[in-house]
Amino acid sequence: MDLVKVTDGTPQRYSLEQFKRDNPVTGFPDYPSEGDLEPYGVFMRRSSKPKYDPATQVLSDTGTALEGKNWVVQWVVNDLPIETIRAGMTCSRTQGKTVIGPDVWDQVTALADDMETPWGLKVVIYDTYVWNRLDPNMDALIWAMGLTPEQADDLFRTAMDLM
Repeated sequence: MDLVKVTDGTPQRYSLEQFKRDNPVTGFPDYPSEGDLEPYGVFMRRSSKPKYDPATQVLSDTGTALEGKNWVVQWVVNDLPIETIRAGMTCSRTQGKTVIGPDVWDQVTALADDMETPWGLKVVIYDTYVWNRLDPNMDALIWAMGLTPEQADDLFRTAMDLM
């Protein structure tokens, strides 16, 4: 039960346990009704969370406001920094290859088979089995695929939804 206690017009978060401690001689049901609470300046705090994408955004409770006759949670949605979003992007090699498709993967392996390609890049191409978006090896694969960082982000999102 999410409650607020209103003192001089200012709402403060308030727990049911605190309400019962503040009123020890009064018997209340386990879940008091609004009618039980109102005489004590205590009200149920209503909440209707806005839609947001938890992979790219964070939802914050910024307080309580009176809307009509109800005390309502005020929400704000903020975008996460791109590095925070990318830190959570991980997929298997199978997921990644499935999303990029055979044509792009053939270009990558052709690069790995080229005698001029540095050994380290060849190892990354053939031996990276877990693709982490912020791993420096992934930057090499992204470069080898000819992708922009934003294209890579989109492919990771799609790959993470597979399997």
